[in-house]
Amino acid sequence: MHETHGARRRTRWSQVLPLIFSRTIVFSIFAAFSIYWGIALLLGWTPVYLVIVLHLKLTDPLYIVGVSLPWLLQGLALLACGALADRAFQLTGSVRRSRVLPVAALLILGAMFLSLAVSIPSPLGAVTFFILAATAGAAIPLLAAIVLDVTPQVNRGSVQGVVVAFSTLPGFIAPLVTGVMIQATGNQAAVGLHNAYLLAALLLLAGGVGAMAFVRPDKAMQKLSAFDQAS
Repeated sequence: MHETHGARRRTRWSQVLPLIFSRTIVFSIFAAFSIYWGIALLLGWTPVYLVIVLHLKLTDPLYIVGVSLPWLLQGLALLACGALADRAFQLTGSVRRSRVLPVAALLILGAMFLSLAVSIPSPLGAVTFFILAATAGAAIPLLAAIVLDVTPQVNRGSVQGVVVAFSTLPGFIAPLVTGVMIQATGNQAAVGLHNAYLLAALLLLAGGVGAMAFVRPDKAMQKLSAFDQAS
């Protein structure tokens, strides 16, 4: 019995690396990476953008709304999108329809909102789109659910560790790259910030399109189910 159990463990671990490098996991990681990149900018650089580019004061109501309301709206979006995704799965039985397509939509919309936020001159309009851009973060739990769906139960901790480790790299990369982009413009900090947000929007767009094109968990779930039955 001990040898059989060990063989089963070795067989399951042999699935881990191919799974991590599968298109479903790779593009799920990239989608989450793009979201965390946008979140890092919203947290670290949006207050700077509101002051330097939009010339708001720290005591202005619009500034206070711009640095606080995005996270309230994101929290509400997390609750709503999670519940709606579960409901859609109950109705369709398809992970792609209930989770992947909403992820793609959230990222593409987030890219559009973020690009609009730095493209219109109106402070009110810019703050509004910054707030809306934060809703892209509602895709994070859907991506986590997709990864769990395609991962053998005994390997979920390891796979999720890899996914989270790579997905959260923008926590220090995004502010660093943004600082470099701002320094490269010399005295034109507004131009550097504008370009940094456009880069974040481009990453979100690529993450959404990549998820829509390559994240196909239903097929992987069928293979996983067949593997579990054979075991």
